[in-house]
Amino acid sequence: DDGIEARGLQVLEYIAAQFGEVFTVAPANQKSGVSHSITLYDPLRVLGERPNRYALDDGTPADCVFVGVGHLCPRRPDLVLSGINFGLNVASDVVYSGTVGGAREGTLQGIPSIAISMDSGPNWDPTPAAPFLGTIIQRMLSDTNLHSATLNVNIPGPHIPIQGIRTSTFGTRRFRNEVDARKDPRGGDYLWLGGDTADVKAPPGSDCEALENGFISVTAVQPYSYATREQAYLPSGDW
Repeated sequence: DDGIEARGLQVLEYIAAQFGEVFTVAPANQKSGVSHSITLYDPLRVLGERPNRYALDDGTPADCVFVGVGHLCPRRPDLVLSGINFGLNVASDVVYSGTVGGAREGTLQGIPSIAISMDSGPNWDPTPAAPFLGTIIQRMLSDTNLHSATLNVNIPGPHIPIQGIRTSTFGTRRFRNEVDARKDPRGGDYLWLGGDTADVKAPPGSDCEALENGFISVTAVQPYSYATREQAYLPSGDW
């Protein structure tokens, strides 16, 4: 979701090339925070860069997977990879993440899919994580038991030596909900949304704890799930 020119995408293409032919479809521009949205009421244009590499003008990551699988790829992919995102996608981030949304679309299409993100920081470079990501990709390709869920992979920051890989559950990361009201040069009002991290909970076995200890975290994200009435706390009987 960081766009066709993103450094993380280039590194991921290099890693994926160790396993076979790489076919890239990515948003032409930054599309962070768009979740699993797809474009239904505006046209999409494919911008060809070079063979097997395309940008989707104003497309979301989910659009890219949808168009790539259904229109651009000469054959059905064996694996969908989304990332490497500049910044983590842990805990509740997966609800907003375009990176996770792109991989989840691959899972919905019946293709094994992995979302990959790395903590931001100066001198950001995900290259040292390449051998570890290769291990995860190989496992995903060979273990059909993993194919029903999207794997959400997060890598510690660039100045933290990677200790290994851990499977994990979701921790908690909350942000300050800030709405910054500003004026444009013509005097019109506009809003800038954001907010720094306000609270992180890293219980044992969580993705947040794994990252704090220098481990790459691997969590499973279900593309959809059905809760029982008891799990959803719904009363019995008629409404």
